Amino acid sequence: MSVLISLESIFPYVKWRKGQRELAEEVYRVSKEGGTLFVNYPTGSGKTVAILTGALKAAVEKDLKIYYLVKTKNQLISPINELKKIKSRQKVVTFSYIYNKKDMCLLKSLKGLDYLDFLRYCSFLIKNKRCPYYRKAVKLQGYLSNGDVNVYKYGEEMSVCPYELAKKNIPNTLITISVYNYLFNPDIRAIIEREVNLRLERSILIVDEGHNLPDSIISMLARELRRDWIMRARKEVAKFYKGEDKESIIGELTRLLSYFKYLERKIGGRKYLELNYDEFPVYELDPDKLFKAALAIERREGNELFSPLSYIRKIAEFWKELRTRRAAKVLIFERGFKTSVVKLLYVLPPPDSTDPLRKAHAAIVMSGTLPPAEHLIFTLNLQDKNVRSIGMSSPYAVNLKILGIKGVSSRYTERYEENFIKMAKLIREVYDSLPEGIVLAVFSSYDYLRYIIPYVKIQDVIVERENTTLEEINSKVRGKNKLLIACSAWGKVAEGIEIKVNEKSLIRAIVIAGLPVPEPSSYREKFYEIMLARTRDKDKAWKHTYVIPAVMKVIQALGRSVRSENDRAVAVLLDDRFFEQYVLNIINSYGYKVEEINPRLLKNSILSFFNKA
Repeated sequence: MSVLISLESIFPYVKWRKGQRELAEEVYRVSKEGGTLFVNYPTGSGKTVAILTGALKAAVEKDLKIYYLVKTKNQLISPINELKKIKSRQKVVTFSYIYNKKDMCLLKSLKGLDYLDFLRYCSFLIKNKRCPYYRKAVKLQGYLSNGDVNVYKYGEEMSVCPYELAKKNIPNTLITISVYNYLFNPDIRAIIEREVNLRLERSILIVDEGHNLPDSIISMLARELRRDWIMRARKEVAKFYKGEDKESIIGELTRLLSYFKYLERKIGGRKYLELNYDEFPVYELDPDKLFKAALAIERREGNELFSPLSYIRKIAEFWKELRTRRAAKVLIFERGFKTSVVKLLYVLPPPDSTDPLRKAHAAIVMSGTLPPAEHLIFTLNLQDKNVRSIGMSSPYAVNLKILGIKGVSSRYTERYEENFIKMAKLIREVYDSLPEGIVLAVFSSYDYLRYIIPYVKIQDVIVERENTTLEEINSKVRGKNKLLIACSAWGKVAEGIEIKVNEKSLIRAIVIAGLPVPEPSSYREKFYEIMLARTRDKDKAWKHTYVIPAVMKVIQALGRSVRSENDRAVAVLLDDRFFEQYVLNIINSYGYKVEEINPRLLKNSILSFFNKA
């Protein structure tokens, strides 16, 4: 039975911050009427609690269910904390949460298993009635946590499976917090729909960190095929499989190994090799036959003993996805230190993965760096949805002085030594203008970084490589008074680095060395083809394929410096293309203003800005 409640009776704080009430009202309106809302509110604006307030009001009044989805388990903490505060004011608000099954398992002996091995072992124990925690969970009736009970600790105390407790909780609570996989992975969603009576048409979806959603879906559906897996799979089949198709499977695996050897010769000194999907040799490998062989190999000891995931099953999983014709894919061959690998990636999220956004009564997609609404619509295939947008500029944007310099560019046609020296000289001038602090130099690609950095000639510099971690960077920064960090716009550092001491950012300057336009590839060609089909406009398709992704990498990098009202920093954009009106409009939409400056005045402008601080 629905009831009427006010926003104020839900909102757990004394005062609304700037933009919070307007956001709560818009979320309530969309959640009640139906449709999709894109929310572009900066970090620290209080968007999480405002969105929850508006969605909860609509859910209570219209008897709807809310699913709040985050990218990682660690991101569950923020909405859970806000919901605890809301629940202290509104007892009608009940919530639950569920995450990675392995992380919720009480069997310590399984923690070291690969995730797929864990799932199979879990199924084995349940099927053979050997998991004591699962047996108790099945018998338990009427458990309701309301979210304020730590479900893992409760399960531990009661010797009951926490995952099963969490699953039982979902139908009984108003809002469930979980990770992307549970709804955006079609295979997992099918299980959830069956086990918890998921009704998307009566649900409100809230997607946190929505700028990550397309890439996260592509990543969760990616598959890989390793040369050493094929070799081990062939040995497994030869030694343990007794089926009539044994010789046929061994023969096809041998041919597949020969193909890998051919690719290893062809790749030469390149980092990767793009394979033509339509020409990839599917041979006569049948996923169903491979799965049958895998099951026979894994059960070679009978049902009494558990055996690890077979390598032939890994081959089968890859082949199954390869044969699934649900969306455009690309195949990439890479040669690693120990083995070579073929990676299968979707160009865009397949339609069945984004079905929840289309089928839900309402969907709220939020982020501090959400791409333009039109880009998300076409990327997530939401052309037929009623979409609205609401945004607010960062209140700290005025603390970042952005200077733009013409006469330099990272265009491929301008990549020669004279321009490398010019770009390097400007980076060094920014560095020399700061008495202390970190300068983050963000290059358009790893290759461009390698071209420029020898000419910069700064002694204290950390250079990001493709495999560098944020932890490595942070450990090297300690104790440094002044430092240059050189990174790629497409790497981890530009997207996620945060270096603070006493709650104050140490990144005092950011140099964007070239507009990070994606390199041409078969992936981008297919992306463009899909965008052209969806937009029916060549110019729009080009911008969605190359320009918007580049500008969004810049927006993310600009956010690395000013993290609070106490921070002040300068950013210098080094590329003519930053002054194209379309690019400027996107940058301006985040509250940033770009000031063109003569290179000869750069040092004085930076010194003047910090002297006024």
